[in-house]
Amino acid sequence: MDLKKIENDLQYQVQLKERIELFGQVMYPGHDVILRGDILKTVLDRVSDAKPV
Repeated sequence: MDLKKIENDLQYQVQLKERIELFGQVMYPGHDVILRGDILKTVLDRVSDAKPV
């Protein structure tokens, strides 16, 4: 996934490669996760795919 193509203000449906913790909430692969672009950039190494919604 190319960081330059991720827009901070867009929301992305994300497929996780591994467990992440954001804002005190734990999310696991298989969970339905939607993240804003600027947050997605902080966990990009743990994401297998992301599509704008």
